[in-house]
Amino acid sequence: MKARKLILNNCFSYRELLRMKNAYVKAIHEVYGKGVKVASDETFENYILVIADSVSNAFFVVTIIGFINVGSMLYLHGLTRGPFAMFIISMIIIMWVVIRNSRVKKIKMLTTLKLLKLRLKMFIFMITPP
Repeated sequence: MKARKLILNNCFSYRELLRMKNAYVKAIHEVYGKGVKVASDETFENYILVIADSVSNAFFVVTIIGFINVGSMLYLHGLTRGPFAMFIISMIIIMWVVIRNSRVKKIKMLTTLKLLKLRLKMFIFMITPP
């Protein structure tokens, strides 16, 4: 599956795409100045893939560590209060990471979740960000 088709099938609204396009144009103007053409590998499509990758880096690491902790607690202690508490703590940390990423990138929470979904699809279809 190509990256463009993956982005279009990810249910981004027109408003979200327009906000990302404005952020892309602003970033291009900061780097190159106004009225300059960008290289062929610095397209809006690649910008979305890079943003999805940068938003999801910490999320996937924290999620994997949380599942490993909960799994090990279940294995060692069975179904008691300890694994349940570890699961709740892991979910709170995962939500905090998502909220923090959306605030740092100045993206709405729903768009951040869609970018996380896009990054997961990129992993499944083996599309690497540029």
